[in-house]
Amino acid sequence: MPMWFSVNPWMNWSKPSRTLLSLIYAMVQEQAEQNNAPIDEIFFTRRMIREYTGWSDWQIRAHIKQLEEMEYIGVRTSSRGKEYSYILNYQGQGEEHQETCYLNLTSVEQITTLMNREDEALPEGKYPDPEGKTCYPEGTPRFGKI
Repeated sequence: MPMWFSVNPWMNWSKPSRTLLSLIYAMVQEQAEQNNAPIDEIFFTRRMIREYTGWSDWQIRAHIKQLEEMEYIGVRTSSRGKEYSYILNYQGQGEEHQETCYLNLTSVEQITTLMNREDEALPEGKYPDPEGKTCYPEGTPRFGKI
């Protein structure tokens, strides 16, 4: 059973922030299809967003902050602390203004399943997820240069 919250996420957002989220979602969907990977494994940068949307850097910085605060995108910094990359924690929920929205959260049942898998041997630095895929620790790029 997925975790959920019962609010309309689109209600209190500025229209440009909603538009940006939809554009980022479309961009990440395209990359996921090209790389044959799930959406939540595609990392992207503000530069990629600028090139895809045609928006100015100022517009993206202003509206991406709201998406970060609402946790619809996750942010990572490079080892130098200046370069940012993002990951989408959103799968199109609420696009039709539905009331209940599911986030990219791990349910209690999934956590219990993970904890009961102690007998599985995986390579160092990897861990299993409830669906049986091998996951990598946060900060490990999956595709392309970031």
